This record gives sequence, C-alpha cells and structure tokens, in this order.
Amino acid sequence: MTCRGPAGSSFLRCIPCDKHLRAAPDSMADVVAPISYAHAHEQHMHDLRTYKWRTPPEISRSRLLSLLVVFLADHGRCLVEAAGGTAPSAAAVVPSTKGRPGPQRQEQRSRTAA
Repeated sequence: MTCRGPAGSSFLRCIPCDKHLRAAPDSMADVVAPISYAHAHEQHMHDLRTYKWRTPPEISRSRLLSLLVVFLADHGRCLVEAAGGTAPSAAAVVPSTKGRPGPQRQEQRSRTAA
C-alpha cells in the first residue's frame, strides 16, 4: 500500500489515492510522503494558498521552503530507504484545483531550481 494520506481508520487509502487507483491501477506511486496537513483558517493553510498567487508573499514562500528543508533533513534518509535505497529521480507536481492560467508555480520553481 502506498497511500499515507489522511484516510479514516476504516479506509486503506485517502480519497485522491483511491480515485487514482480506480482510474489507473498500474501507475500508483511507489512511495508517498506527505510533508504536512493544513487546517482551514490557520497560518499554514494561508501559506499554501498564497504561495500560488501571481506575486506570492515572500514570508509564505520562506515558511514553506523552511518546512521542506527541515522535512528533508529529518526524513530524507527514510525517503531514500522507502524508495529502495536510491535517491528519487523525479518529483511530482501537484496542480492547483483553481484553474489558474499558465504554468503551475511548482513547475516554474522546479525549472528554476534545476
């Protein structure tokens, strides 16, 4: 089982993973590692929403980057082990559900970082 999403105790997978399994059963990810969950009306949810703006607030970008750096420092080795001992060769881009025009922010950032 791949899913590490917020599924209830009586479910094997979260809703998105379950939909993906039904639509494309042969293309499930080998490893899924959610970095965090966000609750409505809290700072982290605000950061996740605003970093996708055309001109995102620098503080939101900074907090999210800090979270990623700490997560990778704390759990990077675990991710490599879960992937069979080899470093990841790809990263998934999670598109916005808001139908924003143009390339997704994650795509722009990954091109810049490469």
